[in-house]
Amino acid sequence: MTAAHGEARDELGTWRAVMAGELARVRLTLGEARLLADALAGQQPAHGATRAAEPVCYARCHDLLTRGTGDQYEITEDRLLAKLQLLGPAADIALEDAFARWRAVGGDPTRDGFTRAGLLIVPGPVA
Repeated sequence: MTAAHGEARDELGTWRAVMAGELARVRLTLGEARLLADALAGQQPAHGATRAAEPVCYARCHDLLTRGTGDQYEITEDRLLAKLQLLGPAADIALEDAFARWRAVGGDPTRDGFTRAGLLIVPGPVA
């Protein structure tokens, strides 16, 4: 293995640790997770330098909620949007990637299904 390969491996390991740490800080209620799953449906996570500048999770949820579909999720819409708006780029990417993993393994919209994809589902207030 060349020095460049070793450095690349180390950088990738660092990035994976950052993503795991950021994802562990995001706590969602089951309704919030279901809304995010629907908002991100059909979208593969984008990669590259420009992706970090785009708050994808917030934008997709905001778009879905402005269509008046929030009631079916039993969430406090403003609470979720505020939570997503505070995410930094790494947390946004980690969350989007977690939902891609969730879809890849069958997309079971239960607490256990989301947890298997690395999401932290917590009890929370409903609307």
